[in-house]
Parts: sequence; C-alpha cells; structure tokens
Amino acid sequence: MSRNKKTKFISINNLSFHLGLMNGDVQEWIKRDKPKIVQNHIGHEAVELKLLEEYSHSSGYMEALHKALVLENRAMEFDIPEMMVRHKEEKFGILESCRSYINDLENIHRKYRDLINSFGYESKFMAAYLLFSRIISTAKICCLCQEHDHWYWASLLREIDEGSNLAEYFIIAGDSLEGKKHLHEWFRQNKAPTDSVCRKILSEKLSTTNPDCSEENNLDLMDELYHHKSKFTHQTFWTIREITKFKITDGMAMIEKIEYGPIEYQRKLLELSIFFRSNLIPCFASFIKCFQKLLLSQEDLVSLCEISKKIMNEDEQAYLREHFIVSV
Repeated sequence: MSRNKKTKFISINNLSFHLGLMNGDVQEWIKRDKPKIVQNHIGHEAVELKLLEEYSHSSGYMEALHKALVLENRAMEFDIPEMMVRHKEEKFGILESCRSYINDLENIHRKYRDLINSFGYESKFMAAYLLFSRIISTAKICCLCQEHDHWYWASLLREIDEGSNLAEYFIIAGDSLEGKKHLHEWFRQNKAPTDSVCRKILSEKLSTTNPDCSEENNLDLMDELYHHKSKFTHQTFWTIREITKFKITDGMAMIEKIEYGPIEYQRKLLELSIFFRSNLIPCFASFIKCFQKLLLSQEDLVSLCEISKKIMNEDEQAYLREHFIVSV
C-alpha cells in the first residue's frame, strides 16, 4: 500500500519570490482565494506549494509581471551617483573585514597540518581538513569577484555550504559503517555523498544537542536555505532577471539591457556582500564543530568564537540599518 505524501508548503514571501511578482499582488490573490494558511518551521505564514503552479498559470500573471518589471526598472535607475559611490564604499568595507576573517581562519587552519597528518591518510579529520582548505579558497574567490563588481559569483555560496556540510558529516558519521564507506569512496573513488545525505545526518545531530528544535524542523530549514542558494547554481531565470532591464512594449515584455561582466548596480552588489558576510557565520561554526574537541587550542577556539561574534554583530547592524531601526 502506498504511503500518503506529505503536503508541501511554501512561505508567502517565497511564493512571491519564485513567481517574480510583487508580494502585495500575491497577497491579494491569497486573500481572494482563501487557501489554507499555516505557520512554517520559522513562524512565517505559508500556503500549499501547489499554488506556485496554479498562480504561474493564472490569467492575471502577465499583468502582475509587467507591474513588477516596471518597478524593478525604476529601482535600478533610482541610485544617484553619490549613492552608488556610498554603496560601493560600504561594499568594500564589508569585503575588507571578510578578507580579514577568512585570512584568520586560514592561519588557524595552517597550524594544524602536522597534527592532522598524525591521524593518518583517509582519516575523517584529514577529509574535513582538506575540505576546509577548498572552502577557504572558494571564499577568497567570492571576495575577488565582488571586488570587481561581478554578479554570478553567488553560485559559489552553495559550494561553500556543501563543503562544510560534508566536512561535518565526515566528523559526525565517519566512524559508522556508512560513514566509513563514504570516506573510502571519497578518497579512493572520487565520489562524495549527496548534500541531502549530509543534511539529514546534521539535522539529526542538531536535534540531539538542541531538544527545542525537532529533526524535521532542522531539516526543513536546512533544505530551504540550500534550495534558495541553489537558484544561482541551477541557472534560474530570476538570477538573470535581477540585473536585466526589461521594457513593456505593446503589452509585451522586451529585453532592454543585459549584462556580460561587471555590473553597475551597486545597491544590489552591496546586498549580496551583506549576504556573503552572513554566510561566513555558519562556515566558522562548522569549522569549530569539526575540530573543537581534538584539535583546536583554547586560544584558537576563543579567537574563532570572537570572530564569529564580530560577524554576527556586523550582520545585526546591517539588518537594523536596512529596516531603519538605527540611523544610517
């Protein structure tokens, strides 16, 4: 007998995002149709995922899309030169601090090479250590691309997450039969377990250390973040549309301007830089989880925790400025 499939839900904000429409228009449709509304794993209002398919085929979609495109064009043209300079300076300030934090992580990482070697080739610690060397290098690439105003560097964010998830997976499960199998395949067959396998183990582990969060909620949150970052990797339309200008001609959306290299939209680049900085927080947390018990000295542990607190504080201040809670 087949098992009933679990009903999938999507937050209303994410529904608007995936449709590429203004949130107010989607809210009006929901108000009109009165679908079932629930609270998702982080307390946001959510509706059944099937509405994404239904609304993308609705008769009012194109009218709502044209409205969204007009507003997006206005937003692209909104920044005066002085504001563009200000956004760029703020972006460079973020990148300077991010580089400093990444270099600190690299310097600590370098110190433990000989100790890692003592665990032996094909050990779970060596696998995690090697993965973090790639993570650090990838984070540097992200900074370099941002410095030169490129947009699609954000596809690397998922790569950083997958690296840290795999490193944690090896540390957590590396002594189990399945974990040993994956370690063997990683070192000798050039294969890696899927990120979904890693996320499941990580969510189980997190639920044991924090009883207030269920394994299901942890997994839902990890899945949502993963799929959100996957949009850049999967060549989705929205990632291109964000920096493409369209015009409405005779009731049709027409391409007006596309980008091939560095872009001029400093506000959008700044928003991505802020997002990048916030993504360093789980990266540092993952490094601590992997090496805290057996490798890290107390001095290095304190240093890593202090850096994480600095990043969180900067992230919080950016959030407050964005929402006009503190003066800019």
